[in-house]
Amino acid sequence: MRKILKGAVILLVAALMILTTFAASANTMNYKNETPDLSIAESSEAYHIITPVPKPSGRAVLWDNGLPDGINGVSCVLRSDLDREIVDDFIVDGEGWYVSDAHCRIILNQDGEPSTITGFKVFFYQNEGEECNPSIQRFEERDATSNAYHTGNEYFYRREIAVDLEFEKVLLDPGRWWICIQPVVEDNCFWLTAAQQECPIFASYPDVGYNKWTAGNILFAEDYDVSFQITGVEKSKSLNIPFLEFLKERSLIFRFLLQLF
Repeated sequence: MRKILKGAVILLVAALMILTTFAASANTMNYKNETPDLSIAESSEAYHIITPVPKPSGRAVLWDNGLPDGINGVSCVLRSDLDREIVDDFIVDGEGWYVSDAHCRIILNQDGEPSTITGFKVFFYQNEGEECNPSIQRFEERDATSNAYHTGNEYFYRREIAVDLEFEKVLLDPGRWWICIQPVVEDNCFWLTAAQQECPIFASYPDVGYNKWTAGNILFAEDYDVSFQITGVEKSKSLNIPFLEFLKERSLIFRFLLQLF
């Protein structure tokens, strides 16, 4: 009888060990296959300290979408297994603008150093029609040089990163335009939201079945804007800016006259 009970106990212990091992393996598999977060507010409570830093560019401001509002951050990133875009709109007035730099505020999911970001891509899209309707086709795309640094602020228990970008000049005619600033990093990056101006954001998240362009309120249950600024040079009616820059580079007399005036 004792031998029978002893054997039963051994079988019960072995069964429990097998079940525990299976459960641990299942948890590991679920973690590895988990879809990257779409927004940061889903996973932690917001915490932020608003301490603005000076505007980093000396150029005229074409559009300022404001500092982060601490409400959310939306995924926008290019990494080896993920290609997500967020676009937000801005208005070009006057005769148009020559744009060659932009600025944004982001956080990294793993709270890594700015140096872990290996590059930035900047995309411009035209608007189609009178409504909020970004074009599917890109108008221009640029690989930007960047200066990224911690501001001292925190959002969602992660350090805020301010990004200053410079890229080859783009001429934008008057009207509504859309911009995407996409970090290249082996992490999930969140573009911090800002108080809404004009149209809300649209997204392209093909990894979860949402292609260009899905309204932000479908993905995030509400509308957002994101924190960015665009600066540049306003186009003049009477002066041809590229021609002036050509003279500045090639003509000694023109450079001398500029110094006098």
